[in-house]
Amino acid sequence: MTVTLADGGVITFTGAVIGDKRWIKVAAPKDAALSAKANGRAFEMASYRYDGIFRPLELLLVPKPSPPPNAKKPAPAPKP
Repeated sequence: MTVTLADGGVITFTGAVIGDKRWIKVAAPKDAALSAKANGRAFEMASYRYDGIFRPLELLLVPKPSPPPNAKKPAPAPKP
């Protein structure tokens, strides 16, 4: 997941599931202080928070409702 800040900074979060634990790594190329603190480290995160951030695309998409069976098709546009 990538977050773009108002000042143009970019923070990237990558996650991994190992056993029953969730881990994230943080990278911020434009922020030297944050990069120095997070370099080479992984942070354990509660599973409900991890699952909320790294949700599969299939769970984010909502299927379009199908039209009712008796719905009329739109009339074709008149030809000029």
